[in-house]
Amino acid sequence: NNNPTQKKGRKKFIFSGLLKCARCGCSITPEIKKGKHVYYSCTNGKKICERQYIKEEDLLKPVKRFLRQIKLDDEQVSNIVVYLKKNHESQALYHKKKVGEIEQKHKEAQQNIERSSTKYRKITRPSDKR
Repeated sequence: NNNPTQKKGRKKFIFSGLLKCARCGCSITPEIKKGKHVYYSCTNGKKICERQYIKEEDLLKPVKRFLRQIKLDDEQVSNIVVYLKKNHESQALYHKKKVGEIEQKHKEAQQNIERSSTKYRKITRPSDKR
């Protein structure tokens, strides 16, 4: 399978899930060629397109041109920085909470294992009748 976007833990691609073929409407998906170059092509799900590849670099050129035209004043930059900091803090709190929940579940599971182990030892231990 040359489509790494379908497998967990694989590289994320800039345009994954964003592009559709102008001819047939199928998804345009990324593939790595020669171990390092990223190319996009139509999945040809409707079997009406010829597989033509376009370099990710070529897809990025108009995006980069557009981004170079954006000019932000100091206040806009400041607002963006404040937003990003708040967003980061919010995410950090969320992850801290989730880690705490997981740690609590782990602790409970360990206690259940210990209780079960203790019960098992009591059941399997020969009784002392003297």
